[in-house]
Amino acid sequence: MEWVNLSLALKIAEKFHNKKTTTNNMNRKITTACILTASTLTASAAITATSDDFDTAIGGTWLSVGSVATNILHDGTSTFDGGLTGGDMLDDDGGLRLDTTNSTAGDEAMGLNIGGTMEEGNIITFSYGLYNDNGSFNRATAQLFNLTDNTILMTSAAHTIDGTGGQPTPENIDDSLVYIAQNSDEGDVLQIRFIEDHNSTARDVYVDNFSVTSVVPEPSSTALLGLGGLALILRRRK
Repeated sequence: MEWVNLSLALKIAEKFHNKKTTTNNMNRKITTACILTASTLTASAAITATSDDFDTAIGGTWLSVGSVATNILHDGTSTFDGGLTGGDMLDDDGGLRLDTTNSTAGDEAMGLNIGGTMEEGNIITFSYGLYNDNGSFNRATAQLFNLTDNTILMTSAAHTIDGTGGQPTPENIDDSLVYIAQNSDEGDVLQIRFIEDHNSTARDVYVDNFSVTSVVPEPSSTALLGLGGLALILRRRK
């Protein structure tokens, strides 16, 4: 009888060990799934935050990107390049100038490639300040452009700014474009653009400052609920 009890005890111990091992393996698999899911939710590349107020020079390599070549210059002589309530709040600190060469609207533009690449879901904000050192008004638009796919992502409304001849105080326009990167933008290069929008060679475009930022959104509530469900399974199997 003593040998029978020992044999039974060994079988029970072996069965318990196998069950515990299976449960531990399952727990490890579920835990791994949780970690991989969390990594998928939080790991994401983004474009490089970029900004410039053109204080003393032009930062980065600005390119002529319109159908007609244009001149891109640093404007360091204007008292209208910051304003009292607009732009970067600094008068006469310099600006970026698109020196138009013809009288056709929309065919001249300047662009800057932003470092890094776009990732689906990233919230991209392109903020900018415009001013006018012309004697008469000028008009321009800002644009987000997918350089890899050669596709326009978003374009601002046309900005019209009075010239210095009609300004008792400096006039400036501050605006921004906010874009959520799509699956088709995954891994692509972003370019920001300023486009002249007037039919006169005297309507140069002036940029006081700009900034580009990218934010990775928080995980969705659905994904969080999924993680919570996995955690509950783990707890019940302990």
